[in-house]
Formats: sequence, C-alpha cells, structure tokens
Amino acid sequence: MVDTIEIRLSGFGGQGLIMASVVLARAASMYESKHVVQKDDKYKREESGLYVVQTQTYGSGVRGGASRAEVKISKKSINYPEITTPDVLVLMSEEAFQKYGSETKPSTLVLIDPDTVAGRPEGDYCEIPATVTANELGNKIVANMVMLGAVTAMTKVVHPDSLKSAMKDLLPSETLELNFKALEEGYDLGKSCGFEIKTDWG
Repeated sequence: MVDTIEIRLSGFGGQGLIMASVVLARAASMYESKHVVQKDDKYKREESGLYVVQTQTYGSGVRGGASRAEVKISKKSINYPEITTPDVLVLMSEEAFQKYGSETKPSTLVLIDPDTVAGRPEGDYCEIPATVTANELGNKIVANMVMLGAVTAMTKVVHPDSLKSAMKDLLPSETLELNFKALEEGYDLGKSCGFEIKTDWG
C-alpha cells in the first residue's frame, strides 16, 4: 500500500482535465477528511485529513492546445508539489502521449482514451473509451468525468460520493445528472481493467 499517490491528467485544452483535477482535489481535501471509528464500545468522530496539492499547465492556445493537470494526495505533509513520475497517468491526446507517455515507472497505471490517442506505451496500459462513452451519453465534454471515474475505481483514492459532493460545489446544477452518469460509467470501465493501486486510506 502507498501513503501518497500522484496523478497526472494530460490531453488538450477543452477536454475538462483541469476541472477533473480540481474536482478530485476538492473531494480528497474537503470530503475525505473525517471518518467514524469504534473505541471502547463508543463511536467517535475523528479527523483523518488528507494532504492535497493540485497544479495545472496549458498551452497558449488553451482550447486545443496542450493541457496537463496534476493532483498529489497523501496521508502525510507534502513538501514538494511537483510530480516527476506519476503513479497514475491519463493520456487523452496524441500530443500528451508523445510528451508524457514514457515518463512512467513499472507500477504506473496508464489510462488511454483510444479515440484520441494513436500511440501505445511499451508497458501495461488500460484503454478507457472516455470520448465514445461521453458521446453515447449525449455530450463529449463529460469525457473528463468518465476518465475520473475510471481513475477512482482503479485507485480508491476517494469515494465516488466525495467526488459527487465536490461536483455539486463546482459544476452548474443543470449539468450534474449527466456528469454523475459519466462518473458512474467511467467507474464501471475502470473496474473492468483489472489494474489497481492500493492506498493505505482507501
């Protein structure tokens, strides 16, 4: 089990990867911070806070340009915010694959959207048809939440309900039903991959 997990979401501007990273960071920092334990036959609410850092970069063109968002989540204090070699790498464009596809370690979970990425890494990877699934749901913009659902299923880094609470905070109310459905579809796709990372809080 790991006590820190580093996640890189990469693609192009307009795919919503930065929003997905903000949702994940908020879910971990705001909605995964408390739990109930039994102690001496009594239930006691205790703090079990997670430390979270979220960063983002995008090309000058923004929509259509390169986009990268990263989230580092840990049970211990985070002293360095940058990610060098991620535990989870999401690739949603060919440019992202060319730039980040080799920046992995043997244990890195690599998730590829086969509709937007032509290349494939040498090591293990899982194809998550996020764009196709989003289109089937009626709007390709929720491909980000499909992929976020898959990441969550494969890492258990946060509970899906925590993600939904964060989404309620950040997304327009009229889009929530569609985004929730995308998250659930992605979660099912992630479970079917057969890869996982176990955290010591998940």
